[in-house]
Formats: sequence, structure tokens, C-alpha cells
Amino acid sequence: MPTADQDLPAATEPGPKARHVLAVFIGRFQPFHAGHRAVVQHAMGFADSVLILVGSAFRPRTPRNPLTYVERAGGIAAALQDATVPIAVTPLVDTLYDDAAWGQNVRMAVTRHILDMGLSPADVDVVLTGYEKDKSSAYVRWFPDWGWNGAPVHSHGGETVSATGLRNAFYGLVEATEDDLIARYGEVAVSVLAGWAHQNEGLMAGLRAEALVAADGKARQAALAESWGFPIALNTVDAVVVCAGQICLIRRGQYPGHGLLALPGGFLEAEETGLEAVLREVHEETGLDLSGHTPVQRRVFDHPDRSERGWLRTEAFVFELDGPLPPLQAGDDAADAMWIPMGAVTSELLFEDHFDILETLLDAVPSPYAAQLSARRG
Repeated sequence: MPTADQDLPAATEPGPKARHVLAVFIGRFQPFHAGHRAVVQHAMGFADSVLILVGSAFRPRTPRNPLTYVERAGGIAAALQDATVPIAVTPLVDTLYDDAAWGQNVRMAVTRHILDMGLSPADVDVVLTGYEKDKSSAYVRWFPDWGWNGAPVHSHGGETVSATGLRNAFYGLVEATEDDLIARYGEVAVSVLAGWAHQNEGLMAGLRAEALVAADGKARQAALAESWGFPIALNTVDAVVVCAGQICLIRRGQYPGHGLLALPGGFLEAEETGLEAVLREVHEETGLDLSGHTPVQRRVFDHPDRSERGWLRTEAFVFELDGPLPPLQAGDDAADAMWIPMGAVTSELLFEDHFDILETLLDAVPSPYAAQLSARRG
């Protein structure tokens, strides 16, 4: 040890604290397949941990979204058992008509995860990862303060791997052997879908029926576009009827959306205005006569992903009724008609984008994402 008359070593400043790199991968993962795994493997090469945000987390089962969030999270865990960095999975909700709200949800989920790790957001470098396979990946430019480290596009047989082909094989829309599917999508992805289908034969039968209806609708639109030389949207109407804090909904009696709740509505008929069409549809499906009422709002909803049947635009009309709730009588293709409190309406219950329509037009319809994240933290 140094003696009293020896010079002590000069004090040194501590070195810079290493920053934590968090890779964020956003997708629907219906199901999580070999292409998704390749992205995570890419992320593990540059990140200290990975957060996978599972979109369309609280929606009803459809051909495009057959698996629930919990089922997809289980498939992700099974596919990444050999991960070399910590992997976390968190649900993310859709907000079809409010990109800013969706971006805030992403930031909220990332911030909550960082805090759950015991870190400060100021000490973490967030880096988005994935690959820009189509216009649905445009969100990567919505977070200019975050980094981007894209993975190479994962392909098999010269084609980009997409979960659409795997789902279509299970619905019987395309032919493929199990070996072919495993080679393209990975054994875990195929086993997750096969196991679920075996355990839920009734639900899978319904999804197959839905998929056939959707495929037929797209084929009809393709033929129409071929005839006219350009794509043509189909036009529908929907009624948002509110009274005494409740919303008038029907239960769909046919495919698509069999058994789901929906806004009363349907396609326009020949030489019919939107208002005439919505008044007719409401009366046919619920028995309500709104001919003496003027809508307080009307708005077109035309997100390209709003319907799995193809390019369908809808115009929603808001009617506000006074007095006690009028009786309802289901008719036409509605299996039931009912009044439901606005606060009880959730996205898992509703057909297509009808929850998004209500969320856009009615302040009283809840946006539950913050509460759902808080519940998961607890």
C-alpha cells in the first residue's frame, strides 16, 4: 500500500454507463412463423432484450385473426425457447381510424415495459425491427426518435413468407402438404394451428365458412374490376342508434360474422340514397322506425382492412332518441336485436370495424388499452 509520502493515484471518473438497447417487433403473428422467428434472431444480434407487441389483441376470431392474444403468446414462447436475450410479449390494440392513438398505444406499451424492467426510459435506446414487406409496415416512420434496424426479408422458394398462405391452407383455400407447410413456416407455427384446430373443431368449421365467404367476395370484386378496368368499392350503411346511454345492436345470423354483435346496416339497393338505405336496414333488422328522425352525425369509414370480404366502404349515421328505450324486434338476417349500455361494448364482441366506428363517433364508448396494460402489470 502507498506510504504517507508517496503520491496516490489520481482519481478517475467512472466510465460511461452502458445503455440498454430494446428491440421492438410489432405484428399480428397469426400465427408466429419462421419469418417472424428470423426477425427476432436478427434483433438478438444487436439488442439486450426484445419486446414483441401483438396487434389485433382484443378482437373476435376471424379468418384473418383466428387466434386470440393468449394463444399467439403461447406460440411465440414455444418458438423462442432458445432465445439468447430476454423476450417479452405484450398485447396491442387496433385503432383503425386514429393513427395518432395507435402510436400513443405503442409508446405506452414500450414505456410500461421499460419501467417493468426496472430501467428509466432515458437510459434505453428503443430500436424498431421487422421488415417492410408492404404498406402495412409504414408505421416504422411514425417514431422518428426511435431507431430502425430492419431484418432481411425471409423467403422460401423465392417467395416472401406470409402467414396468409398458412391460414388459407388450413381453411382449404389452397392445397399444401404438412411437410411443405413445415418447410415454409416452421414446425411450431404448423403445430400451433393444427393443435388448435383439432381442439376447436366447431370454431374452425366456422372460420372455414367465413373464409369461403370472404374469398367469394374478393373473387366477385376482382371480376368486377376486370370488367370495368379498375377496382370498384362496394357501398354499405350502418346505423349508430343511441338512447338512454345504450346502443342498438343486432346479433348476426349469417356469415360473415355469424354470432357476433353488429350495428344494424347493409348494402345499398338500386336508386337508394345512403339515408334511405340506413332507415330501411334499421327497420328490417330491429323493427325501429326512424323515418321521423334526423341523424346528428354521418361519416364514411373506409379503412382498407375494415372488411375481409374485400373493398367495402360504409357510411355510418348517428341517431339520438329521447325517452325510454323503444322495443326491438329482430328481422331479416339479424338473429337478435338488443340495447346494450355504451360502457359494456368491447372490441371482442363486434363485427369487423364496428367497435372502431363507435369509438370514433361516441365519446362514451371506452378505449380500454391503458386499463388493460395496468391490469397486466398488476
